[in-house]
Amino acid sequence: CSSDLLGCVGCMAAHYETIGQGAGAHGIDVEALIADINKAVAAAKKADIVILTLGGKNGWGSNCTDGEGLDNTSIGLPGRQEKLMREVYNVNRNVIIIHTDNKPLVNTFAYDHIPAIIEGWLPGIYGGEVLAKCVAGIINPGGKLSVDIPRSTGQTPVYYYQQNGSRSDSPMYGLNKHGYLNESCCSVRPFGYGKSYTSFTYKCQNMNVDEELGLPLLTFEVEVSNIGEMEGDETIQL
Repeated sequence: CSSDLLGCVGCMAAHYETIGQGAGAHGIDVEALIADINKAVAAAKKADIVILTLGGKNGWGSNCTDGEGLDNTSIGLPGRQEKLMREVYNVNRNVIIIHTDNKPLVNTFAYDHIPAIIEGWLPGIYGGEVLAKCVAGIINPGGKLSVDIPRSTGQTPVYYYQQNGSRSDSPMYGLNKHGYLNESCCSVRPFGYGKSYTSFTYKCQNMNVDEELGLPLLTFEVEVSNIGEMEGDETIQL
């Protein structure tokens, strides 16, 4: 990536007021919704790269997808955003998804097909500037996932230390080693996952094992070196 990237990008936003809500929800004009998707697809055809913003609208009230007192039975993309993503990808494979919501992007199609996904969570008022610098390669995305990302609502809850589906019951492992009849039991992206524009090396300097209150106390000293050409930070995982 370079700082020149934003000059050739076709930027599009999945506006919640139309695409974010489902057909007929809160009196939404379905024909206008489809027209907005068609405009986005037409723009994608002409673009070198598409930056596609997806996610929910957090807050209070019935015009939000999640927030205080607004629980959902689905953790996938709201409204017609799935349709928007697939149709844009069909005409332009050079797609960067920026996802902002109070939960991670849960969509196996996106992780199997989209070249780059930035999980923005709830970035705040300076989020746009930071995300733009990240896409342009000006700053390094050094974050790691603090949760496993499930493949679907039915796979939840999913933890890095727990087997899901039939695999959670060891006698059933021989019958269905995948955990589910129609899906893998593995999370689509694991706890601690995260890409970087640079590379790091680890060198264990020292490891001590002591005892405190009758319990083992492990102390590690690790030297982390950035061997890439860009500044960055790293989250060390044991």
